[in-house]
Amino acid sequence: MATDRRTRLWCVIAALVPDLDGLGIIFGPQVYQRYHHVLTHNVFFGLVVTVVSARWIGRRPAALVLVFASFLSHVVGDYFGSGEGWSLWPFWPLSSFEVLNPHA
Repeated sequence: MATDRRTRLWCVIAALVPDLDGLGIIFGPQVYQRYHHVLTHNVFFGLVVTVVSARWIGRRPAALVLVFASFLSHVVGDYFGSGEGWSLWPFWPLSSFEVLNPHA
């Protein structure tokens, strides 16, 4: 499937934007530790990013699926590679369900 420049750009943005919650470090290590992997590493934020991207790339289902998949690739990468003790809350704020990879 061929993609245009805008779609590729939004895929890159979607894959990087989850780490916005890392800016909590500005407010100290406790805030960073508490909110990194929480605020922007969840399905709902991924849907927001995908809906916002539709404004620039159009309502093309295949392109929007690519954007959402790009977002999820970041979350999956964090699950496997963030290191010991980094949980993810994939359904926050509606659920406190926590995912932790014991082998990370």
